[in-house]
Amino acid sequence: MRGYKTLQAKDGMEGFEMAREHHPDLILMDIGLPGLDGFEVTRRIKARDELRKIPVIAVTSHAMSDDNTRALEAGCDAYFSKPVSPRTLLDKIREYLP
Repeated sequence: MRGYKTLQAKDGMEGFEMAREHHPDLILMDIGLPGLDGFEVTRRIKARDELRKIPVIAVTSHAMSDDNTRALEAGCDAYFSKPVSPRTLLDKIREYLP
């Protein structure tokens, strides 16, 4: 089984700066981040030419009826509300990181 190196941000702005600095292969985005929320961080990432191709998967405890739509409109490539099966999430990650 392949392992993954991960980075973790404490808030939205730090997450955006980390994406700019590290150009990760994939981002798991929490929608309820302090400061900039995950919708705004995703919009900023997808607005930058050098970052827009990075897949962003929203994984959040926000389960409002329109959050899935808002996440996709912000540029997220997939959306999961918690609790999410680890196997389901890993299968989605593997679609982007074969």
